[in-house]
Amino acid sequence: MTRHPFLLPETWLLAVIDLQEKLLKAMPSHRLPRLEKAVSNLIYLAKIYKKPIVVTEQYPKGLGKTVTSLEKELRETNFERIEKVEFSAYQKEAFRKFLESHKPQGIVLVGVEAHICVAQTALDLLAAGFSVWIPYDGVLSRREEDLGCALDYLECAGVR
Repeated sequence: MTRHPFLLPETWLLAVIDLQEKLLKAMPSHRLPRLEKAVSNLIYLAKIYKKPIVVTEQYPKGLGKTVTSLEKELRETNFERIEKVEFSAYQKEAFRKFLESHKPQGIVLVGVEAHICVAQTALDLLAAGFSVWIPYDGVLSRREEDLGCALDYLECAGVR
């Protein structure tokens, strides 16, 4: 698979990583409206372009389901929900099968926590040959320094 420097409408899908009730309660409250707006906009864009969306939930029995505000928007799209306990969504067979069935060249990745599940997923996707885009306002970590370090590291690794 060849990595592409540009995100073309026909070549991408959206991966929403662990935007769950209990996880978002632990995030900086002043950043949550911006995160939810950014993710909402990307869901809307995916809907317009008829792009698939994969939504992961980290141990939903303990951390809850995807937040209600996004859940409502997702219902109007072509999305698949995958439960996981792994940090990297790519380690989950159902996630890899989803990618195989849709054959994207690039993945737009949003979610929490940037330095854990988002970062591990991004690195595994890069290693598998995908192009990865992470919008700055589409990810969060509990601590600002973790977010900044994760984004810096991921950019050096090849994430756009």
